[in-house]
Amino acid sequence: MKLLPSNIEAETGLIASILLNNKKMDLILESIKPNMFYNQSNKAIFEAIIEMYSENIIIEYISLIEKLREKKTLTKIGGESRITEISESQASAENVSGYIKIILEKYQQRELMRICSETYNEASERKIDELLSEVETELMNLSIQKSHQIKSIKEALLEYCDYIDEKNLPKRKSIKTGIQDLNDLITNDGFTAGQLVIIAGRPSTGKTSLAIQIMRHCSIIQNIPCVLFSLETSVNSITARIVAQEARVNVKHLALMNPQENAKFQEAIPRISNSKIFIDDMGSVDMNYIKAKSKMMKAKHDIGLVLIDYIQLMISEGSTRDEEIGNITRGLKILSKELNVPIIALSQLNRGSEINKQKPCLANLRGSGNIEQDADLVIFTYMEDPTNKMNAEILLRKQKDGPVGDLPVDFISEFALFQPKPKEKKETLPY
Repeated sequence: MKLLPSNIEAETGLIASILLNNKKMDLILESIKPNMFYNQSNKAIFEAIIEMYSENIIIEYISLIEKLREKKTLTKIGGESRITEISESQASAENVSGYIKIILEKYQQRELMRICSETYNEASERKIDELLSEVETELMNLSIQKSHQIKSIKEALLEYCDYIDEKNLPKRKSIKTGIQDLNDLITNDGFTAGQLVIIAGRPSTGKTSLAIQIMRHCSIIQNIPCVLFSLETSVNSITARIVAQEARVNVKHLALMNPQENAKFQEAIPRISNSKIFIDDMGSVDMNYIKAKSKMMKAKHDIGLVLIDYIQLMISEGSTRDEEIGNITRGLKILSKELNVPIIALSQLNRGSEINKQKPCLANLRGSGNIEQDADLVIFTYMEDPTNKMNAEILLRKQKDGPVGDLPVDFISEFALFQPKPKEKKETLPY
């Protein structure tokens, strides 16, 4: 029987390099998951290391042994002597990228062999269209297991319209929403570092559009770099909304614009291209992925805003879904403080408000009361009649040390854009 592809030395080298230098953990967690280890002992050790990283525990010889003892896996991995053996290996902290490449390559080879074997066994028994679809999905997922690159808005626009123009040098400020009436409701006239902001709403009430609108204003108007982790919407769709909002061109016309629309489009492209918007549409990710990527983006681009769309699609551990969501929101709140930036996280609402035919309240946040507890601000997008999007509201339902309130707005669906309702002119009576 042919042995499966593996490189135990590279697995051991990666663990040893972590013990030598924890600073590469962000880079490692971008690409490597425990199931990519072939050696079960190394896998169990890496799982313990991930827990330590999540708990902000320094990863070194003694603390790792203690964590393994706490998890009751120390004997399983070979005892203290195994950790000693790893720490005394000839690994180099400078070769982390090399270890990652080897581990990832061997994992992909094993997975490819598994997919081929399962396909061979099932080909004569399954519906061919169904089987091909599953195999295509598995192969696609396998191909993106390599270090997933966050796309800058320049790269997204290059794919979208073959146009690029790079500039930067942002300045750090508090984050404005782009809607002055909403800024007026918020203490400090905008979002501040260390805050966790929740934007929630029922489907098709514009919560993603509002997040993109805030991100666009932050980067294009305020010149502050920001990163969006989109777990549902593709980078092309996000790019289209950014273009529609900035150019004021109907989002449905972008593929076939008339001359007037094209002129607006061409005029807006340099502003968007020169901005520092970064988009990661990886899909299902966990808190460690968000943490690692955000820290790298902070170090590389000094991001001033992180957005996640949306919480309920993130992967987390917990005995109940409430506990899983609670772990996510606590993790996001801690991360906002570590990065010293505001984090905007989108959330679903349950159907309670629809059933009661009332405006949503904090109790309608879907998944966990921890969302309300951990958030500094909670904002709802609301449309009493979803078919009449011009009659919408932005509801500020929680603000620590500040007032709450309702803001009537128009949602311009062709631009995927919220804007304040026009001010009513007061009549002046003659003397």
